[in-house]
Amino acid sequence: MGLSGWGYWMFIPAFFIFIGGFQQLYRNYKYKQVVKSALAQRNFQGTYKLEHIALEIGMRSRDLLRVLLDLRNKGLVKYSFNVETGEIILGQPITYKPATEYIPPSKKLDEPLPTEGKNFCVYCGHKLEATGNFCPNCGSKL
Repeated sequence: MGLSGWGYWMFIPAFFIFIGGFQQLYRNYKYKQVVKSALAQRNFQGTYKLEHIALEIGMRSRDLLRVLLDLRNKGLVKYSFNVETGEIILGQPITYKPATEYIPPSKKLDEPLPTEGKNFCVYCGHKLEATGNFCPNCGSKL
């Protein structure tokens, strides 16, 4: 069997990979709609625990955080994090202030990065104004 014969059979897995990509795009679209709806019920104002919003809409907290970050980057939602409690503060915009000494971490982390003595978030590079337990930009525990 030559290469032309294999080309026909390779179409079948490529088709299913293509369909899977569209399923993921649709799933992301639905996640954004659900999150925007949940925030609209709160009038895009107030202070809430991320875990409570995630439980209400049936998402994992880390997935909700990714959707929120995407919505904020597109300018659809304004929020920041309380530096003491880590709660999300809806309606409060934050401007990203990059730290000059920030080096992005690798994608996969085995353990949390050390944050002692650093005046920036080691996960997103946001320059920290005051001491606190959480980053006001990404919500990471410091």
